[in-house]
Amino acid sequence: MILLSISTTLQPGLEAGKRVKLFGLVRRKQYNGMVGTVISADWDDENRVVISLDAGGEIRARFDKVEIIGINTFADFKPGRTVRIKKLANNPHLNGTRP
Repeated sequence: MILLSISTTLQPGLEAGKRVKLFGLVRRKQYNGMVGTVISADWDDENRVVISLDAGGEIRARFDKVEIIGINTFADFKPGRTVRIKKLANNPHLNGTRP
């Protein structure tokens, strides 16, 4: 129970549905910079959360290797990346389309 209290204090707001970016991973460096969504914020014995990666798959990561990103924070978009347009007010006919 003390670990949960410490973890929550160190990473406030880390809960299911939050957008996050991974950083500082040593053994699985290929995941650094990847973006995803927290799908389980139930801390396990090793203080890890489960993240669904935008690139596909899931990863368990320690809370101190996860950065919460805001909705206005851009992920690492690369040429050729598929996106879906949404919430356009001036051109609502484009919502839901993929350019």
